[in-house]
Amino acid sequence: MLRLLKINIEDIIYIKDSFPTLSPKKIIEVSNILNKLSIVKPKIKMTTKGPSRKQVIITMNLNNSNIIGSNASFHINDINRYLKDANLNDSANFIYIDKVSIIITTRFTISEQDMRTIKKAIKNSEKINKDFVKSPCLPQDFRTALFCKKYK
Repeated sequence: MLRLLKINIEDIIYIKDSFPTLSPKKIIEVSNILNKLSIVKPKIKMTTKGPSRKQVIITMNLNNSNIIGSNASFHINDINRYLKDANLNDSANFIYIDKVSIIITTRFTISEQDMRTIKKAIKNSEKINKDFVKSPCLPQDFRTALFCKKYK
């Protein structure tokens, strides 16, 4: 017995354009999820297999994270000013706020001097409790990102 599938051709074309490497089977799965015909979510390979060396994690308390999150664009500009003043060729792109940390993504791979400069910029921000800002570190992998080695 054949099952009728409600497939919208526009959805198929959009999915294929968005994910050109998906197999036809996966495209149908994604289309079914979009049209609420299936509750199983397909597994799609991401562009990176692990953590990026362009990210730096700074653990801190929830209050500090909320302060930075409430005015993230100001803090990005402040970090970029510190990086420029230190004659570094990097710049911060955005900040991801978590309960116990912030993750700052930069344009290039993070160096030790970049991490020291970013930590200095965060610690010198107004209203930040400096005692709760820990040493920056690089993510080891997505599951253990918050438990990475301390930067010396």
